[in-house]
Amino acid sequence: MVAFLLYGLESGTVITQNGNAVAVQTRSETNPVAFEINGNLPQVKHFLPYGVTVQKTGECTFTTEITGKTDKGMSNIGTMSVDLSGLTSATVDAMGTPTMEGADMKCLKSDAPSFCDAMNKGDLKDGVWRFRIGVGWNDKKDASADQARVNQAVSYLKDSACKRP
Repeated sequence: MVAFLLYGLESGTVITQNGNAVAVQTRSETNPVAFEINGNLPQVKHFLPYGVTVQKTGECTFTTEITGKTDKGMSNIGTMSVDLSGLTSATVDAMGTPTMEGADMKCLKSDAPSFCDAMNKGDLKDGVWRFRIGVGWNDKKDASADQARVNQAVSYLKDSACKRP
């Protein structure tokens, strides 16, 4: 299982590799660990000051980019694309809300009906799903719960999207 923990990146970020994990550490004291991947080690393709791109070999390609910077360690918005090989045509965007109750990514139908329909029916034609994950916490005690939400949401997307033909 590949788990993505998305937090704000900043200039001066360092990428390190340790066994089956890749970690990105920032200079921020309030948000020291920015990005971590557990399970099968992907290949880190390139790094930008506010984003990282990671490719998982096999049936899917995962691309993660930080599109919003943390505000005093309180919140972050990241974007992740799931590239399904063999499919072609349009791109959709959606807000995702990870939940603790189950590995679920809730679609906001009013904001992105095409994304939700495609995800539910499995009929996305371009093979690229783009969505944003918002993570926020009030203090360090809440951080682990947010990490678990992101973990569950992305694991769900990997398991469901990557098994589609």
